[in-house]
Amino acid sequence: MERFTNFMSKRYETMKFVMDMVKAHSYRKAAVLHFLNRIPNEGKKKIYLSEGERLVIERFMRNYIRYNKRWRFRVKLPQEMEIYVDKFHFKKTPGALAYYTFNKKREKEKLVEVLEKFR
Repeated sequence: MERFTNFMSKRYETMKFVMDMVKAHSYRKAAVLHFLNRIPNEGKKKIYLSEGERLVIERFMRNYIRYNKRWRFRVKLPQEMEIYVDKFHFKKTPGALAYYTFNKKREKEKLVEVLEKFR
């Protein structure tokens, strides 16, 4: 099982396929726990998110985890994200790449608003 998990975790497409096939809610739980473990304890308070906000943070989380690997290049971290990367101990490149997956300016603003709730 561990060998399969290691294989599955190397490619996002493989993870998505397996998740869709078995409706693996445990992957989402693991992703949430991985994300929350990066947030300092003072940021872990009761936060109420609307469905739209939850979808925004979930998208950021998935992409952060997806891009959290060694890259042979660096991506400039947007100024809006610097405070959150420092506060939550995110890695800069995956944080920047996850931010840039939001194409529209309003989507990026919404992400910053949601991250502010955790701060």
